Amino acid sequence: MNIVDKDSPTISLLQFSKKKGLTKDFRFVFESKNINQLVRRIYDLASKIDCSDYEIGKTQEECRNKIKGDIFEIFCFYWMGTFGGDRGIFSFGVEWCPRDTPGIDFMSRNKLGHFMPIQSKYYSNSSIPFEADGRLETFYKEVKNYTTINNEGVKLCILFTSADKIAWRYAGDPNMLVVDKKLINKYASEKNEGFWLSFQNRMNRIFE
Repeated sequence: MNIVDKDSPTISLLQFSKKKGLTKDFRFVFESKNINQLVRRIYDLASKIDCSDYEIGKTQEECRNKIKGDIFEIFCFYWMGTFGGDRGIFSFGVEWCPRDTPGIDFMSRNKLGHFMPIQSKYYSNSSIPFEADGRLETFYKEVKNYTTINNEGVKLCILFTSADKIAWRYAGDPNMLVVDKKLINKYASEKNEGFWLSFQNRMNRIFE
């Protein structure tokens, strides 16, 4: 798994952390031991630092949301690379999409060999269902350009999110597999120390 791919946000986050003297703070995030802790630490980090120059021309709030999303995107890539081929998910060979690809963060293949786009969404509000406010509409539109409609009950795309609750318009979509916090935790609970330690070691070597 190439976490430091030219199309990944890893390089931008690393450059930003070094510029701001925040590599230790980023490592603290990556040293999380469960998904709840990771979501909380991502939120806390982005909330306490000056994010205004993470992306030129963006507001502080936009940059803050971008940092949260980018960190979670790295986790999504690592989780999918570890567990994506497992029974019930069937997502193989996950790769980063070019950064300018609208609506899609990763591309993989399902068990029939068809393209299987993946969208990563960081969400920290545990009391309100993830609605996306139309933010997934671009994803839905782009999925049609990459996937093959079939009648074999195979999922066509994946929404990977840290949300606790998902609006039915997404959770009930027969063509989309929702990997939410519950499913993330099923494979990568705190008891799975090997996964979290592996993720930590990989990221600490990058943000040293």
